[in-house]
Amino acid sequence: MLGAVLPDLIDKPLGHLVLPMNNGRIFAHTLLFALILLSAGIVFRKLLPLSLGVSFHHLFDNLYLEPRATLWPFLGPFETSDFHLSSWITAFTDPQVFGWELLGIIVILVFLVQKGVRTPRDILRLFLRGSYPLKNSERRVKGQ
Repeated sequence: MLGAVLPDLIDKPLGHLVLPMNNGRIFAHTLLFALILLSAGIVFRKLLPLSLGVSFHHLFDNLYLEPRATLWPFLGPFETSDFHLSSWITAFTDPQVFGWELLGIIVILVFLVQKGVRTPRDILRLFLRGSYPLKNSERRVKGQ
């Protein structure tokens, strides 16, 4: 799950708040970043789910439509944009955007409840180890 949001966790603050580009699709939204993580995932198997999550993030972000970002540094520097924090707020108050975000949150919550993830410790374990608590029936089978 961390891999699915990692590019945004890196690039949004970096591109909008730290660097003067005002672009939330920079370093972690490149094919180079995905290939480095994939290589690390092949060497260190525990990183493979992270690299797959980043790859799916790239796919669902439609990065193939933005070759300048995807193929950085081969096509030149990142583009700058006029996207501002107020644009995020405006987008999120759009009922269609809000509806899809709300649906996503509901799907995640249903998944977590079905898998027995109920405490902050369970959530941390899911993010760090990629595992969720065993149900009582699974504990009995595993203990035999």
